[in-house]
Amino acid sequence: MVERFDAMMQRVRFLNRVLIMCHDYPDPDALAAAFGLRVLLERAYGMECAITYGGIIGRAENKAMEKLLSIGAAPIEAVDVAQYPLVALVDTQPGTGNNSLPLSRLPDLVFDHHPPVPLLDQVPYADVRPEWGTTSTLVYTYLKAYGLEADRDLATAITYAIRAETQDLGREFEQVDKDAYYELIAKADNLKLHQIVNARVPAAYFHALIYAIENARLCDDGYLFSDVGRMEFPELAAEMADIFMRLHNVEWVLCIGSFKGAAYLSMRTRSEVLSAGTIMKELVRDLGTGGGHAAMAGGRIPLPGPNDYDGLRREIASRLRGIFGLSASREIELLNVVE
Repeated sequence: MVERFDAMMQRVRFLNRVLIMCHDYPDPDALAAAFGLRVLLERAYGMECAITYGGIIGRAENKAMEKLLSIGAAPIEAVDVAQYPLVALVDTQPGTGNNSLPLSRLPDLVFDHHPPVPLLDQVPYADVRPEWGTTSTLVYTYLKAYGLEADRDLATAITYAIRAETQDLGREFEQVDKDAYYELIAKADNLKLHQIVNARVPAAYFHALIYAIENARLCDDGYLFSDVGRMEFPELAAEMADIFMRLHNVEWVLCIGSFKGAAYLSMRTRSEVLSAGTIMKELVRDLGTGGGHAAMAGGRIPLPGPNDYDGLRREIASRLRGIFGLSASREIELLNVVE
């Protein structure tokens, strides 16, 4: 692993400048992995690195993480991609539709923990571990292999990324993720970690929560579908899905909302038989892009016009019923459920 990576970097280190790109609307894992890769490339090869992303950093915790830990990620609009002879993708892959790398350009490096895509064969160096819980764990193993210590901010970033991505080591993690977490939590800044986890949110967040609850529907005591409506940031659909997964007897959750001309979907499940990533691909088939892991997945569907969201929401609900054999007549509003 490291030998092949080092051999490539020795060949291209004269190019000197690397653009490290997260997926659009980056989450903690993407930010921490980018942070760790920058440290690796700067300290091991003396390269000049910049971190960028498409969209915005919207979730309060993610904003706090980026600011408090001085990650220094910049929106893609502020970066001239052409000025960087080398591009690395973290927590995403070429052609997935969830990053802002131009389609005409292949990345030189890819580090990810999602299922591999066909274009990966054309990438000079790719390390993709879909069985691992986080991409930041993967990057951390490289740092260790090079004998590089994570400073306090980087240790805090990776600790929080593992915690957030695996829900406190409760879903989709491997021993390597657990080992990394316990190695780094001892070095992490507990005050900053507390400030990230308990980041302040605006009143609009609670308005969105109320809307999502009012528009949540239960079917057959195991499936929940919620319309989050117009969102302040796309990650809100995932945030609502995580909240709804705490409901008694719910095994599958799908949330959908709109943001800047597109619909965003987020799915969660406790099923050990069916994969959320597989179901998401079926939901967005011929409409947009989507995928994910066994327990969680996401999708994005462009909206042709401002009035097309309601029709798409109904289509997605219909597809969900079709996939699981659900009946609309058996749906009940969450607020009408009495236990």
